[in-house]
Amino acid sequence: MAHDTSLDCAAWLHSYQDFHRADRHSRHANYIVYTCRENMPGTHNHCLGLGDRFRHIAFMLRLAAATQRILLIDWASPLPLERYFSPASIDWRLTTQEFVKTRAEPVLRWGITKKPLPSTRYVRIVGNMQWSSMLASYEPSNSTMNSNFLAPSFSCLWRFMFTPSAFLEAQIREQRRLIFGVEHAPYNAIHLRMGDGAPGSAFDLRTVPKSDVRLDRREAEKVLGCVANYSSLPVFLATDNAHLKTTVMGGMLPFQRRGEQQTHRPVLVHNFTGMVNPVFKHNFSTAAVDSSFIDLGLIVQATCLFVHTIAPGGGWSIRLSSFTTTAIAWAGEQKCLKKVCWRGHRPIMPDKL
Repeated sequence: MAHDTSLDCAAWLHSYQDFHRADRHSRHANYIVYTCRENMPGTHNHCLGLGDRFRHIAFMLRLAAATQRILLIDWASPLPLERYFSPASIDWRLTTQEFVKTRAEPVLRWGITKKPLPSTRYVRIVGNMQWSSMLASYEPSNSTMNSNFLAPSFSCLWRFMFTPSAFLEAQIREQRRLIFGVEHAPYNAIHLRMGDGAPGSAFDLRTVPKSDVRLDRREAEKVLGCVANYSSLPVFLATDNAHLKTTVMGGMLPFQRRGEQQTHRPVLVHNFTGMVNPVFKHNFSTAAVDSSFIDLGLIVQATCLFVHTIAPGGGWSIRLSSFTTTAIAWAGEQKCLKKVCWRGHRPIMPDKL
């Protein structure tokens, strides 16, 4: 798949595409390899969450271009990335021979302040949170990109590397039929990242940070009620909170219990309740991992995406999960976004500001 030229992307991406293709198997080539495996020599086995991984890889693309290295992706956990995405403009998949050459190399957590890169031919790197928050720190020459994850920059980087696999596209189509009755029914979407430590989390609190609470249950239900009231289409909910998901499936949201369906659009979910938290663990079921990527694709295909915001110091700012920013990058800069804003603890929609 050719790189999407409809976006205002930097010219260096085309130069890097030519370089990657020409030097991919050169005996003089040097490589930088994003790595996430259950066992990684040289470091512990913690990877980032799914959305953070994509942002991290986007930074590595900048770094690969700036240092003239071939970017490869060895995302094997919890399942191989190739199950869900195929290469777009560059072939980032490791060959069997390359995997054999790299598997004994240490995997580094190379921070933004630790320069330069090691001089070894294969540099293997796993996630570092500094990277995902500093996309602009390495700017190849003539780059016009910036660190705004909603700007065309992240879309350019993401779409330069990835296109959905036939398997994932088929799964998304099937879920649209199951959720909405027909494959092409229009809908809006929202992703509510409540946090691994939030009440209703599917994870043992001894295995995740207890302080990771982005939204409490009351806030999440208010946001959903507001969106369902405002939306002109059914609303698809993607969430990391198992209890919130089962509440929606059971029709037990406050507005549903009060019988206000006449004034609210239905809120619907992908009916698999398994959750994935791949930051600290690797052993998730195939169905649970599939579900996360299907949710991502369903957000991408929504007519509009609702995003919730906060108002620190009286000014509005977008409060997005990395999962949401990845969906926006996949969808492209033309994605319809609608903000759910907050005053105190009361959500209000843009037309009521």
